[in-house]
Amino acid sequence: MMHTGYIGTKEARSFLAIVLSAPIALTLPQDLALTAGRAAWLSTVVALLVALAAWGLFSRIAEMAPGYSVVQMAGVWWGAPGRWAVGLVLWGYFLLITALVTRAFVETVIGTILPRTPVHVVMLLFMVVTVYMAYYGLETLSRLSQLLSRVLLMGFLLLILMDLRWMDVRYLYPLLGPGLGQVVSVGVMKSSYFSEVLVLGLMLPGLRVARDARRVARSALLVSGVLMIVMVLGYTMSFPPPSGADNPFPFYQMGRLIYLGRFVQRLEAIFDFLWVLSAAVYMAGGLWASTQSLAQACDLPVYRPLVFAMAVLVYGIASLPADYVQTTELTNAYLRSWGWVMLVGMPAVLRLGATWGRRGRREG
Repeated sequence: MMHTGYIGTKEARSFLAIVLSAPIALTLPQDLALTAGRAAWLSTVVALLVALAAWGLFSRIAEMAPGYSVVQMAGVWWGAPGRWAVGLVLWGYFLLITALVTRAFVETVIGTILPRTPVHVVMLLFMVVTVYMAYYGLETLSRLSQLLSRVLLMGFLLLILMDLRWMDVRYLYPLLGPGLGQVVSVGVMKSSYFSEVLVLGLMLPGLRVARDARRVARSALLVSGVLMIVMVLGYTMSFPPPSGADNPFPFYQMGRLIYLGRFVQRLEAIFDFLWVLSAAVYMAGGLWASTQSLAQACDLPVYRPLVFAMAVLVYGIASLPADYVQTTELTNAYLRSWGWVMLVGMPAVLRLGATWGRRGRREG
């Protein structure tokens, strides 16, 4: 029997994969080039393994309380204080990361496509679209993602294939870059690029088949992780060591490299359009997640009245950085360096909560 308000495995996987993959179009390649050098792709492999391990623990927790979101699970095990604590932590995290990534996307659009357009005009246009999608909820986001996922994947693969002529394997040497220890530590730290997988913890009540959560997360992590590895590899082989760490717009610069003849060049506008689409889905997903977190923390029956207030907060926080450089510094220094604490810490805390909650019920 079909139920409205629920989404299937394919839709959930597409939505989560786009949310996880969207940072590829921003500073991911440059950030990893700065911290891991020529071995940036190996650090990405380590980051993917950490994310898969973290979600392995998380999926076991979801099986203990099927049909509940992570915020509701905390309420079941710890009561109202636990629900408030977990809900507010997720709300703050998704609000902050959505605001900073929104500003980064807006600055990228201005720096590459619309250099004469004021920041707030572009940001307002983005916010109108994302508020609309977030307001209509998970069904709209997931089904739109399913429609876009194949187009975005094809565009990404075409970008890599068209740049093959500029890639040089020698740029990957030395393979371990700054050393194995640095590669592993950077990989653990940069697993924060997968921290948005926690969105699935809020999506659990909306899945038509709750037990499919593990498969959805694993496949979305693998797809986004492989895309990140391929992108970092392609970027590393396309730019020599000095310039690779100094590119402010890596994805755009790779698009500008495409040259298939006198009449087939300057195709970056096509790829810009594709990552703007992924940016809109990412921003709407982040806005939806922050709104859901707060609504569930307050035990509200509906979340939609909060969407506009969250949009104003996102707009306000996104307006605080002075420019693209400051936005990038804040994102890389804090969210992308410490987001792994959320990725690993949230499942660990919930696991303890599940154990203590079960033990308390048995003793009672």
